[in-house]
Amino acid sequence: LKIYQSQNQLLKQIEAKYKMIVDNPVIGIFQIDSSGRFSYTNDAFNKIFDFKNEELKYKKLATLAPAQFQDDFNKKVRNFLSDDESKGEMLLHNRNGKEIYTFYNVWKLKENGVPYGACGFLEDISSRKLEYLKLQDRERLLYNFIKNLTTGVVYADAESKIIQDINN
Repeated sequence: LKIYQSQNQLLKQIEAKYKMIVDNPVIGIFQIDSSGRFSYTNDAFNKIFDFKNEELKYKKLATLAPAQFQDDFNKKVRNFLSDDESKGEMLLHNRNGKEIYTFYNVWKLKENGVPYGACGFLEDISSRKLEYLKLQDRERLLYNFIKNLTTGVVYADAESKIIQDINN
């Protein structure tokens, strides 16, 4: 009886840790079957895309991809199901068509060596990505401005030796 009680207590501790991870309010967690349909999404995932859990259940992951990228996205989903692990960034859309830049990490699920789906973490990185894209645009504008100056700009070291002449 004591062994059963200690095992039961250990099981409750493991369940509490699992629940804490899965119910994380920041990281979206999802599982898809071999056809790319959702079999599970946590609350964070649903919030990122502005869906209720029952609305996403059995929809294909590809339904979140922009229409112009459907073919590429379907290839990516096939890779999720064939590669042991896949990670990177992808552009998705929420329920209202708003662009959501995401970072994902996905693992293939296998039973007895046979793949049956994939599960993964997904994080909304939209604000960071948009700031990065703005910074790239500013750098490009500044570079073009300096490149097209008629007077010329040079970088020199402490001894006034020219390091780089931007206009040439």
